[in-house]
Amino acid sequence: MGRVNGQARVEYRDASGPVTRQVIHFAAAPGDSQTDWRTENIRGINDLTRLMDDANKAKKLTLIVRMDGVVAFAPNRSIDFLSIQFNDASSGGKLAIFSAKDLTVVKSLPVTKELLPAVQRAVNHPIAGVEAGKAQIVSLQVSQPFTRVP
Repeated sequence: MGRVNGQARVEYRDASGPVTRQVIHFAAAPGDSQTDWRTENIRGINDLTRLMDDANKAKKLTLIVRMDGVVAFAPNRSIDFLSIQFNDASSGGKLAIFSAKDLTVVKSLPVTKELLPAVQRAVNHPIAGVEAGKAQIVSLQVSQPFTRVP
């Protein structure tokens, strides 16, 4: 199976009212880690379930998202609902969907030329789609646990 990526549906409110955005994500890590990109070496659905269980235990999930979706993850933004779909990066096939309510963006920082080597060194190869200035690392505080959507 190998690498996993996917998209997320983010629901939040801004001054104009409720907003729903679709965001591409390249990698995910439990907690506040910027090195434990487990989605780069997935052997099966159990690995994804373990990743999300560990995020629930840490009460945080960290994602690398494509820059065009970063507006959904403004610092300190309250997110009403987040649904994350994981796909097999090579085939595009859907593997699993997890969702959670009541999250908060606690960190949002761009992947810079200086940060990119550290991100790639953590997995011993480039993460597909992640380029300096074109991706953002986002950490989310989890209030209610992620659950797998059937």
